[in-house]
Amino acid sequence: MGETYAGVAGDVNAIYWNPAGLAGMERRELTMTHALWLEDITYTNLACALPMLGGTVGAGFNVLNTGDIQKADNTGLRLADKYSMSDMMGLVSYARGWGDLALGANLKYISSQLEEESARSFAADIGALYTGFRPWDRNLGVGFSVQNIGTKAKYVSEEYPMPVMIRAGGALRLFKSLLVASDLNYTEKDADIHAGAEYTRGFGAAILALRGGYKTDTVKELGALSGLTLGFGVKWSDLQFDYAWNSFTDLGITHRISLAIKFGGLDADKDGVPNYLDKCTDTPAKAPVDAAGCPLDTDKDGVADHLDKCHDTPAGTAVDAAGCPLDGDKDGVADYLDTCPGTPIGTAVDAAGCPLDSDKDGVADYLDKCPDTSTSAVVNADGCPLDSDKDGVPDYLDKCPDTSTAAVVDLSGCPVDNDKDGVADYLDECPGTSTGTAVNAAGCPVISTAEVQALDRLSLLAMPGSVTEDLLDAVRNAAGDPACPWEQVDKFCMKLAMEFDYDKAELKGDFAPQLKNIAAFMGANPGARIELQGCTDEHGTDDYNIRLSGARANAVMKHLIDAEGLAAGRLSAKGIGKTSPVADNQTEEGRQRNRRVIAILTFAQEPTEESGAVLPLE
Repeated sequence: MGETYAGVAGDVNAIYWNPAGLAGMERRELTMTHALWLEDITYTNLACALPMLGGTVGAGFNVLNTGDIQKADNTGLRLADKYSMSDMMGLVSYARGWGDLALGANLKYISSQLEEESARSFAADIGALYTGFRPWDRNLGVGFSVQNIGTKAKYVSEEYPMPVMIRAGGALRLFKSLLVASDLNYTEKDADIHAGAEYTRGFGAAILALRGGYKTDTVKELGALSGLTLGFGVKWSDLQFDYAWNSFTDLGITHRISLAIKFGGLDADKDGVPNYLDKCTDTPAKAPVDAAGCPLDTDKDGVADHLDKCHDTPAGTAVDAAGCPLDGDKDGVADYLDTCPGTPIGTAVDAAGCPLDSDKDGVADYLDKCPDTSTSAVVNADGCPLDSDKDGVPDYLDKCPDTSTAAVVDLSGCPVDNDKDGVADYLDECPGTSTGTAVNAAGCPVISTAEVQALDRLSLLAMPGSVTEDLLDAVRNAAGDPACPWEQVDKFCMKLAMEFDYDKAELKGDFAPQLKNIAAFMGANPGARIELQGCTDEHGTDDYNIRLSGARANAVMKHLIDAEGLAAGRLSAKGIGKTSPVADNQTEEGRQRNRRVIAILTFAQEPTEESGAVLPLE
């Protein structure tokens, strides 16, 4: 290859070109080279290298022998005597790699013998090699070395410096079978370019290599053909034979043969099992292996221990790529233990892989919309207690299970009866009946005999046609009001339609039509008089409530006079305070009903203007 080895790594011969190339060796290697040079000159070397001490350690021994040389005098006349000259060199090397970068160095001892005279010197070589370049997705190694840095050799009294050489080059593997390389060699006198290539091809167990190269260092003196080098190599198992040829034109031809052996068993994956025994040659570093070099699989699940995150999987269990038992529904319980294998993702499960049912109602928590149901409750598909009558109270708490859907119920599921009259609110047509008042099936006060007789007498006393249905309803609605004097046969009580806010005397509600009807009745019956009685709820003092209730009665009387045109003398007003509640004062609804005005109707033979009286509000 034209001696282009500055960028080539992984071969023991790198010790002579760039010691950094030793760092790529994976096996121990021994090589011996013998060269037949010009004029009986021979060159022999022996070199070895082995990976150790975190890198590669190497050693070499070289001998150059010129054989017998005919002596001559100063005129060039050959003499009968002969002499010989030889050089010997011993060296040790160390190289180490850091990723794609390798560094190496040689220490050399050199001895020269010229007849009886000798000279000795020490020298060093240093080198670097980088293999991280990937042009065109091809491997490129770039190397650099400096050789023969050392002491001078001294013959008798004259010293000779060592010939320092700087070498830089690269090797590019264009294809798997083709390597091309080139070096630039520089000495203090000259610079030369070397180039070469190697083509390899396998033939069964053997590999044949063909090599060619070209060097420029002899071209000037010996012609272009002197730069050509050719060679071949044969590799079989751990043995390798190489031959190189170089023509020096008229001076002759040189031959070089080499024999190399690699031993110690290559262990490509560094698992402690040589390749020839290793059935799993790509085992990851540090993975524990068996005698065949294959990763251990202690639990026999098909996933090697160094990849297995679940080392104790039971035999026969299906596992994933991490060696863990499959969990098809992702509930945290392996399939071989899961008695509910189709659980939806995200559902909380028990040790058997079944959805939790915290309230033990037969509906899993993830479906249960009522998670705290009593164990005594019958539930629907949503896990909620049944409510057969749809009243909002579950059956197991419902004391009235057949309640109408129109009814408002209490906590026990029974219809609410706010006025405590025994008639549920949803059926009660008179929802504010006073406590203790007798009512009919509609929840309305039962009209007593006296009240019925009063209605009959009113129809007899009033002018024909003047008693309207609205007026009769006002009398009927007053039934049961404790403020009405039903025992007095000459008086008739009417419930007025207005409402009053708390602590107010202003009229509210749809009262105007009713007051208009009353005014019409009064117009048709000149002998009729009305006494208006105002009432309050229980809040406030007795004295204050008398005044407030009087003000409410006065407000009604004022409307009848101002809006309806009744004569003031036919009307009177007074307040009776909180003395006669018609409803329960403990509820807001009851207090609202108690804030009222009633009208007491009487008939006089001769009504006068002076008969009316208005109580002022103090």
